[in-house]
Amino acid sequence: MSEFPLRSWLMMAALTASLAACSLIQPNPPNELTPEGKQVRVIERASDTAACRSLGKITGRAASVVGKVDVVEDQTVDARNKAAKAGGNAILRRENPSPVAEPGTQAFEVFLCP
Repeated sequence: MSEFPLRSWLMMAALTASLAACSLIQPNPPNELTPEGKQVRVIERASDTAACRSLGKITGRAASVVGKVDVVEDQTVDARNKAAKAGGNAILRRENPSPVAEPGTQAFEVFLCP
């Protein structure tokens, strides 16, 4: 009988520690658009890439999926910055390969358009 209160106390201590650890997790600040990334536009339809040259695929990553208000926007900001570094001036959101290897990621294709 004396073991039950000790077990209960240990469970409460573990729960309290878990909750305290969760409150210490702060989301990373959102990705910031670089001056070069600002020059990269987002193409909505694949048909709008007819006059463009593909420079390959990239992955846009959200800075954090914990407490994020807009993960999609953060992925797009990251992709625009990466596209600029790759020499592109446009990106198109693509289907993620299945299964998605990392939460908070999105596939994009980089284009150089006239």
